Amino acid sequence: MLTGHAARVVRTCKASGKEIRLTVTPQGIEDLDPKAAVLSLRLPSLETNASNAQASICAYGHYFVDRETASSWPGLHPEAVLLSVEDAAHLAHELANASRRHAEKAMI
Repeated sequence: MLTGHAARVVRTCKASGKEIRLTVTPQGIEDLDPKAAVLSLRLPSLETNASNAQASICAYGHYFVDRETASSWPGLHPEAVLLSVEDAAHLAHELANASRRHAEKAMI
C-alpha cells in the first residue's frame, strides 16, 4: 500500500501452524486465504517506545487463521486487539496517510 505496488504475503498462524496467504495492493487486500484470518495488534499507548515501533508494537502483530484460534493462543499479548486482515490494512493505510500529511507539513 505504501509503495503503490502489490505484495504477496505468506505467514504461518502461531497457534495452528497453518499458512495464511494474501495479496496486498494499493486498493486493499486480495486473495485472502483463509477468509476468516485475523491479525493481532498491540495498539500504541503511553508506554509505547515511539523510537522503536518494531519492538513495542510490531513484534506483537501475528496472523491467525481465525478469531477463535487467536483468542486461545497463550502467547497473545494481553493488550492485543484482534482485527480482520481487511481492517488491519485499512488502519495501516490511514496511519500511512497521516504520516505523509505530517511529513508534508513539516517540509513547508
